Amino acid sequence: MTETPNHKYNIPALGEENWDQLLNENFEQIDSEVEIRDREANKGQYDPKAGAKYEATDSGAVYLGNGDTWVLSDREVGSLQTDETRVEGAMFSNSDQRTGALLIDRNDDYRAVSFVTDEYWVDESDAGVVLQSLVDSIREAEGDMHIGEICVGRGYFSFDTPVVLDQHRGTTLAGQSFRQGNAQSGTRFGPGNLPAGRGIIETGEIGNRDNPGDGEATHIRNIYIDLHGQNVAGIYNWAQDRVRTSDVKIENPGPGGNGIVYIGSFNTNIVDSYFDQAAFLKNNPRSKDTNSLRFHNVTFNTNNSSNPPVVLFTQGCRITNAIFNGVDGPGMDDGLAIVSDDTSLVGIQYSDSRIDATI
Repeated sequence: MTETPNHKYNIPALGEENWDQLLNENFEQIDSEVEIRDREANKGQYDPKAGAKYEATDSGAVYLGNGDTWVLSDREVGSLQTDETRVEGAMFSNSDQRTGALLIDRNDDYRAVSFVTDEYWVDESDAGVVLQSLVDSIREAEGDMHIGEICVGRGYFSFDTPVVLDQHRGTTLAGQSFRQGNAQSGTRFGPGNLPAGRGIIETGEIGNRDNPGDGEATHIRNIYIDLHGQNVAGIYNWAQDRVRTSDVKIENPGPGGNGIVYIGSFNTNIVDSYFDQAAFLKNNPRSKDTNSLRFHNVTFNTNNSSNPPVVLFTQGCRITNAIFNGVDGPGMDDGLAIVSDDTSLVGIQYSDSRIDATI
């Protein structure tokens, strides 16, 4: 009998006795050495033999068997140009000490997914820099498709610079829903030294009238933003279409700030959200009005400001099941600035005082 040089599998000689036992030993060894590939939820169906390897095809996580259980393994992915990468709730780090985690999945569906957790963040981390590196990695991996999702963990994330989706068509930025408890238990964004007039999340290149960018079909969801009285915006959309916002609460802007600002947008949906001060304006860089907006189950609040809770210059807008706090009715004299053509208001409630609503 001889053995294979790399894996030491038995090679019975011609006519050797007990050749079947030698082959059975090979199969036992193969069962530990050949990688198992299945969905994350199915790994309990497999025996975690010592040295066995399991790769979850949906999450990309890699586990090693220790004889009793599957243990999450470190995994280096050199093409991401990071110093250290772990997949599934683990760490992404780079030279400036901003941390998160990144997984690129190109298994026929051309989707890229980035995971960010607050476990490894340090107090001085700029969330704008971290998230920008992740969304840029999605763009580089996906080319023109830009389809991907950045999942942000629970905790507070401070922004000195915006995360800009100006070349990220189809990208989703998702937090952990604060509906599962109060706002403090979910994903919380806030400005650090963010420049006045900018947004924590920006779609399009703000102020660029020649090339406003390509941040269309993006989706922002499950995020709470406290602007801490600063003159900035939570979300600032510059001329990008089909931008969807859902389960977002933005409050406490300064007198020159807004919860959400849209300068031109077509076929955009905002649902199940709450904003202190909102502005949807026309005369955007593409000479196109903000139009075909759809609002459903949205609360607009005046934030104890002399400004109306909503300034709406649109065409073809539909607002259903909305609450306007701090206004008496749908007119400038009543505190609600709607200057639009063909705007539909269905199921609207008005309140002449601020209500700190929770969606």
